[in-house]
Amino acid sequence: MVKPIIIGGILFTIASQIILMGEVIMTMDIYMMPEYFPVWSTLMMPDMGPPPAIFYAISISVSLCLALLYSAVYGILQKAIPGTGLRRGINYGILLFLISSLPAMLGMWMLINLPAKFFIAGLAFGLIHYLVGGVIIAWVFQRFGRTDTVF
Repeated sequence: MVKPIIIGGILFTIASQIILMGEVIMTMDIYMMPEYFPVWSTLMMPDMGPPPAIFYAISISVSLCLALLYSAVYGILQKAIPGTGLRRGINYGILLFLISSLPAMLGMWMLINLPAKFFIAGLAFGLIHYLVGGVIIAWVFQRFGRTDTVF
């Protein structure tokens, strides 16, 4: 069933962009510190100042691809995820956080010399991101899809 995967992916992408804006606002001071400019990719910050439009286009495209992947995986795993309805979505969000955001932030903390605030914000907003995303995906599958596996 493709419909819940697409709807879930689109809604998760929209939520992701909103949540990411919160994280960027909380850590904007770090992005603006000249000593950290070399840390950021040239795609994000080719010059001093805000990212170019192409960065946003690529960022949203990557977010959509990942959200579609997370929706498809939910469709495969949903019967194995504990709980029902939105509780299942929360459990899926916790799973995504534990296998995605937590390892990514810990890896970056070990490799990149940035203030702890950056990694703490990344973990906090990562948890919010995946909890909200898990709930969105579970709701979409409950509303638009079957409750058994998609594939």
